[in-house]
Amino acid sequence: MRNLLRFIVRYNFTIIFIIMEAIAIVLILSNSPVQRGRMSANVNAFSSVVYKKAFQITQYMSLRQANEKLAKENANLRVFTADLALDSALVQKDFDFFPALVINNSINKSFNYLTLDKGSNAGIETDMAVVSPFGIVGVVKSVSPDFARVISVLNKQLRISVKLKGSQYFGSMNWNTRNYMEVEVSEIPSHVDVNLGDSIVTSGYSAIFPSGELVARVIEVSAATDGNFLILRAKLTNDFKHLNQVYIVKNKNKKELIELEKLTNEE
Repeated sequence: MRNLLRFIVRYNFTIIFIIMEAIAIVLILSNSPVQRGRMSANVNAFSSVVYKKAFQITQYMSLRQANEKLAKENANLRVFTADLALDSALVQKDFDFFPALVINNSINKSFNYLTLDKGSNAGIETDMAVVSPFGIVGVVKSVSPDFARVISVLNKQLRISVKLKGSQYFGSMNWNTRNYMEVEVSEIPSHVDVNLGDSIVTSGYSAIFPSGELVARVIEVSAATDGNFLILRAKLTNDFKHLNQVYIVKNKNKKELIELEKLTNEE
C-alpha cells in the first residue's frame, strides 16, 4: 500500500492526464460513428501488438524459470556427485551420467512407468539406473532409438537393495502402493538402532545403482511378524509429481561384474 501511494504521488499529473484523455475519447466516440470505426481499428491493431509482446514476455519468463530450475538441479548434482565420491572414491570413474527429460509419467497405478527423451541413439541401454538430484527414479526397462521406458520406483514389481546411511545394514525397498511418496524397507535386523529421519540410500549391491544414492527418510519403525527384522516406512526424497530433469546412470563395469558373479555362481 505504501508503494502504491508513493507511485500515485510521484505520477499524479500523468495519471490525471490519462484520465482526461480517456474521458475525451469516450465523448468523441459516443458522438461520431466514423471516429468509432477508426478508433476500433486502431484499438484492435494496438491490442494485437500488446498480445504479441505479452506472449513473448511470457515465453521469455517461462524459459528463464526453466533455466533457473535447470541451473539449480545442476548445482545439486555437483553436491550429489560429491557425496557419491565420499561414498566411493571410484564413482566418477565407474559411472557415466546422461541428462534426460521426463516426457510421460504416471503415479496412480500399481505398475507405474516413465518415458524419457533419450534412447539407444544416445547410448542408453536397458537396466540402467535413473536418478535425479533429489533421489532415485527407477530402472530403464526398454529403449527405442530416441526414447527410454523406465520402470518407476512407484511400481510394486521393482525391489531395490538399500541400506541405512552410515551403516552396512541393508534391506529391500518396495513401494507400498498406497501413497506415492512412501515406500517400505524390510529385512533390516531387529537389533539395529533406527531413528525417525534416518536416511535410506542405495546399498551398491547391484550392477545398476551406485552406492549411496539418496532414496528416502524413515518416518515409522515397526517389527516384522517373525520378530527378527524391522519394517521401515519411509518418505521418498523425490516428488514424482514434479519430475522433469533426470540422469540416466551407466555402470561402465556392469558387464564385468555380471560375468564374474555368473562364473562364481556356476562353481
